[in-house]
Amino acid sequence: VCEPSFECALERVACHRPDLILVEQTRSWSFGDPLIEQARAAAANGEIPVIVVGREEESDELVALALGADDYVPRGRMSRLVARIKVAMRRRVNQEHPPASQVIDTGPLKLDGERFQAYVDGHATYLTPSEFKLLQEIVAANGRVVRRDHLLSKVFGVKGQLESRRIDVHVAGLRKKLGSAAEWLQTVRT
Repeated sequence: VCEPSFECALERVACHRPDLILVEQTRSWSFGDPLIEQARAAAANGEIPVIVVGREEESDELVALALGADDYVPRGRMSRLVARIKVAMRRRVNQEHPPASQVIDTGPLKLDGERFQAYVDGHATYLTPSEFKLLQEIVAANGRVVRRDHLLSKVFGVKGQLESRRIDVHVAGLRKKLGSAAEWLQTVRT
């Protein structure tokens, strides 16, 4: 067991890989200060987030971020610190376990969800973000009928049927842009 110090903490980080490194600023930093650089090196070159808690001085925050901290939270802002820790952990989990491929390839259509790019017969087709999300929801249904209320909710974040014409307008736009693949969009009236 070592005396509580930054060097002792770095030794423990080397032996027991943490999920996050929290550094408390006790003095003003200047460029060339090795403290954050050492924490960054112990953080396995960016694999482990480093958050600094320090004074409410913008200059301290800017220097800490420039020296390699992932985030900076002023002392006394506990709820903000907790929120930033949650965000850092969520990012880390997403990096370690990226979502499954977001590419949907069916018939003449190919949708790349990571790049928000649509292809018709192998040719890139420009779609607005709303058109892309709408087409993605329809194609992902794999031939099943998708209800208007579901599309309004998932694509536009709208509840109810008040804006149901919005779907018609976007589908009409999609049909024009999809050309020969437009026949893959069928409207079912009930």
